[in-house]
Amino acid sequence: MSLNEDEQLHKCRDLLNWFVNHRYLQGVSNDRGQRYNRLACLIEDSLNKLPEDYQQLLYYCYVEGTTTQELLPILGTSETMFYVHKRTAVLMLADVLGDEVLKTWRKEMLAC
Repeated sequence: MSLNEDEQLHKCRDLLNWFVNHRYLQGVSNDRGQRYNRLACLIEDSLNKLPEDYQQLLYYCYVEGTTTQELLPILGTSETMFYVHKRTAVLMLADVLGDEVLKTWRKEMLAC
């Protein structure tokens, strides 16, 4: 069963937030670190398939942790348009990742 747009949005944001908050696993040689690194490659490959402006937006928001107020002058946009573009970018990333990844990534990352 396919995810609806709201489910895709929620699951993709959840994935991005979890990924950023668990960066300490990057380069760890145990099984969990290796699974994190595979997920990192998948996210990076998927981000690279997005238009450059959406790549930049997601990078600032989820990797750099830049606040909305800091980003508005950088992106030269209104707050309303920022949220519209951010939502679009997350949905595009969700589409590239696919429903299966969005449904199963957490289970794989938490497997022991």
